[in-house]
Amino acid sequence: MSEIEALRVKLDHLGVPSSAYGLAQDKPEAFCLVREGTAWSVYYSERGERVTPALHATFAEASEDFLSRLFKSRSVQRMMREEHWRLGSDGRLFLAPPTAAESENHNRQ
Repeated sequence: MSEIEALRVKLDHLGVPSSAYGLAQDKPEAFCLVREGTAWSVYYSERGERVTPALHATFAEASEDFLSRLFKSRSVQRMMREEHWRLGSDGRLFLAPPTAAESENHNRQ
């Protein structure tokens, strides 16, 4: 399995909608991770423009940047709150038990 496919599987497992990202391709209005020659580019694609692009020498560096950007976005954070995913102070994603308020709100629905 390629590095890109492994990352796609990880994102699917985490429940990240595929509309939020583009792997190995530019995708409008999404976070993208694409190969640029021997390097990897990470950016947000907005109206055909690359917003805050960064070039990385390795896939590991690029995927770390990509995941950080993806999980810090407000739309993905909303998804994370709904699914009880949290971003730790070290930047790692973890599944946390719902807070008392979240549990109470869920029970009312």
